Amino acid sequence: MEWYEAAFDRLYPVLYEYRDVGEAASVVGAYGGFFAGRSPVLDLASGGGRYLEALLRKGFDAFGLDL
Repeated sequence: MEWYEAAFDRLYPVLYEYRDVGEAASVVGAYGGFFAGRSPVLDLASGGGRYLEALLRKGFDAFGLDL
């Protein structure tokens, strides 16, 4: 198993329990102005896509890429 498979497997929700859809919405709300007028937005290493979902809800032309 590669390190990133272990790091983002079953321990991820335990280590980063505060990283949820609410946190993603807060981050996009705080920094989303940086992306305004810059389209599309790439959410690289997007994992489960919580930031991607937050970007799309704010109307950004965004897409995500992960393993």
